[in-house]
Amino acid sequence: MRASSVLLAAALIGLPPSVQASPPVRVEVEDLAPDTGSGEVIRQLEAQAATAFADGDLAHAAALYRQLAATHDQPAARAAALVTVGWIEQLAGHPEQADAALEEALFVDPELRLRSDLYDETFVRRFLDAQPRAQAARTREAAELARAGVQLIAAGNLEGARAKLEAALALQPDQPRTLYNLAVVDLRSERSEAALAGFERVLSLGQGRPDLVPPELRALASTSAGLLYLKRGDAAAAEAMLEQATTLTPGDGKTWGYLGMARQRTGKLLEASAALERARALRPDDLEILDTLARVQLEAGRPIEAAAGLLEATRRLPDAAVLWLRLGIAQQKIGGLEEAETSFRRVLALDAENRAGFAEQAAAFLALTLNDLGRPAEGAEMARRVLAWNGHSVDAWIYLGLAQRATGDLAGARQSLERAAALDPSRAETAYNLGSVALAAGDSLAAREYFLRALELQPAFPAAREILDRLDRGGAAPAAGTGRGTAARPGFGATLTEASYEEIGLKGLAVGAVDASGAAARAGIQTGDLLLRADGRPLAKSQDLLDLVRSAKRGQVVAIDLLRAGRPLRVSVRLD
Repeated sequence: MRASSVLLAAALIGLPPSVQASPPVRVEVEDLAPDTGSGEVIRQLEAQAATAFADGDLAHAAALYRQLAATHDQPAARAAALVTVGWIEQLAGHPEQADAALEEALFVDPELRLRSDLYDETFVRRFLDAQPRAQAARTREAAELARAGVQLIAAGNLEGARAKLEAALALQPDQPRTLYNLAVVDLRSERSEAALAGFERVLSLGQGRPDLVPPELRALASTSAGLLYLKRGDAAAAEAMLEQATTLTPGDGKTWGYLGMARQRTGKLLEASAALERARALRPDDLEILDTLARVQLEAGRPIEAAAGLLEATRRLPDAAVLWLRLGIAQQKIGGLEEAETSFRRVLALDAENRAGFAEQAAAFLALTLNDLGRPAEGAEMARRVLAWNGHSVDAWIYLGLAQRATGDLAGARQSLERAAALDPSRAETAYNLGSVALAAGDSLAAREYFLRALELQPAFPAAREILDRLDRGGAAPAAGTGRGTAARPGFGATLTEASYEEIGLKGLAVGAVDASGAAARAGIQTGDLLLRADGRPLAKSQDLLDLVRSAKRGQVVAIDLLRAGRPLRVSVRLD
């Protein structure tokens, strides 16, 4: 309709105006028959406008063309009708009205083109002068709509915000802040794919026109897209987006934290730790960052670093139960069992009703810690506390079984461990522990089946293999330890020195020179290792190891828990 309307008006306007004896009755839209449809309404308006112009009634013709513009649904057709209004107003000697009509036409359709051969030079110049004014008006209107949209987002009216922002984008399709805010609306409306497309559109604009999208907005879009990729499970894409965000805004601790999470999911634990340490430096009181960093350090086998950081974190946030939980786990891994007990009990005090779920986890770790400290009755009590909260906790059933075995309740231990095996048949340590209970009860046939099951689930299980070898040779099988280990000796070809790092609850025996032909070397123990536990018992003093070895039998295989370069390891040592 745009071309036909403009050309028709131009042709009519080219005729000399006639003198009106009596002006025709003005036709209003509502005067037309309601059942004629919009097409018929437009045709009637066009006919009436042409008649008014031919009769020389320019004011009436201009009014009819305005009504015609209001009736059209398509912006191009509306704009064409308004150009005709502008031409008529110029002919009528109304330059201000002509300028206003052209500005409105270009506001409606900024792509509108004028055929200069159909109009005089004055009108063409007027049209060109209206273009920047119309663009400025569109920009102002788009900004007002965008501001209203942001206010509606803040008020929680997402649908209202969407309408405002979409209207703003209709005026300025590539306005990056409006695109970003519309993506936020999509995100909060759980339209993740649309949100991701919006954030990526902002980034695409920034690549093509860096001056159009400021760095902080690109960083926000990159961060948001990265989090959506994380939610989708695409950690590699998330990492790429978040790396871009940290380059744009290196002082944003939250973004460094998200980058650490993405790297953790891609298995880059050292890089994840580095990003999270940067985040912690920028946001030292951010609980999510502190917790994630501790989990990554523990997963990366760096419990000493985790414990050191968590000691500072718990001083800053003493009521954060999750940080005390992570600290207890780190202390347990480095052999600080008494300190771990204190940390776990702090969690139980902070989350007494287990509303956050931390008390259940702490009680399970505490049950294990109490068993290792030689207090199995207390360990059993703590395991039952876990089971009162969650009767399907496999760990709690295992720890209860170990505690019952240590107190001599072999029937109860077997029942608890069988319950654990029923809940999760894939765990080799459960089968191994059932085997140790059966051996203690004198049931070697049942023990054999359990140890075979343990090896089937975990072929690299040296303690289970050792006992089976003994049973196959017809000799007396050694007393099996728990699934956490079986012993070591100081005269096994290495010099040992007591070491204590009280600040992080770390005690052990530092390994000096290692005899290449001794038991320690055969087990893989190296100079610089820190021995923490032997057969699950803490090695705070040299006497602890001496006492254990004196009570062991020659040829017995025991487990040594140690730290090497901050990473926990377990090695098996056959006593000479």
